[in-house]
Formats: sequence, structure tokens, C-alpha cells
Amino acid sequence: MTNYKAKETIKTIWERYARTLKLLDKALDELDKKPKEVIVEVEKPLPPTLEEVANTNETLRKQLDDLIEWRLRAKIHKAENEKVKEEVEKLKKEIEKLKEIPPMDKHVENQVLDKDYWGRFKIIPTVKAKPSKKIIAQDEYVKNLTKKQSDNKI
Repeated sequence: MTNYKAKETIKTIWERYARTLKLLDKALDELDKKPKEVIVEVEKPLPPTLEEVANTNETLRKQLDDLIEWRLRAKIHKAENEKVKEEVEKLKKEIEKLKEIPPMDKHVENQVLDKDYWGRFKIIPTVKAKPSKKIIAQDEYVKNLTKKQSDNKI
């Protein structure tokens, strides 16, 4: 019995094998009917640049020109901003130097009121009152002189 089952399984395996061989033979026949493919290297052209595309389309050309113009403006403004920043730094350093310089006369206070036409500060000096160094005898002498001239007693 086991011998019979083994013969049956071998028979079914041969039938399946024969069926796959027939399918493979049909596939080979179909491939023979098709024209053979030849591998040919074809160089693909590069995609057109933005300039080439813009030359064919007017609105795109205008947009591209505007973009280029804005980029140039941005570079110009960036350079100007850097110059202004450098000038501001120089002016800050000058202000610090001017703050370190002592005033020429210690008895004069500067009062800043406004700016003149060129943007400079208008400075009006005011003098502090100093104590008198006159001798009191001089004052009496002046009083006596005025009494004699006016004949009035003070």
C-alpha cells in the first residue's frame, strides 16, 4: 500500500512537471514572436534653463526681471546698511572720546538749548558767581567819595 501511494505521488509530480514545461515552451514561443529589443543609449537633452523658458513667455520674463532687480536692490541696501552701521559705531566712539575731555573752564556750565542749522548743539555758557575778594576798606572809601560828591548821607 505504501508502495502504491509513493507511485501515485511520483506520477502527480511528473504530471505537474510536464504542465510547467508546456507553459515555459509557450512563453518561449511568444518571446520569439516579439521583435528583439535592442539597447540603444540615447542622450537626453538637458531641461531648458529658466532663461530659455522665460524667453518664450512674456509674463515669466517680467517676473524673472523683477526678481533679478529685487536681488540687486537687496545687495545694494545690504551694503548701504553696513556702511551706516560702521558710521554709527564711529560716532559712538567719538561721543565716548568727547565725554572723556574735561571742560576748559571749571566755572562755566554749558546749557544745551537746541541745534543750529548744521545739527550742532547750541551751547550758551553761564558763569557761576565767585566770592568777592575785595577788601572791605575799599568799599568804605567808595562810600566816602560818593558822600562828598552828592552831599547826601547814605
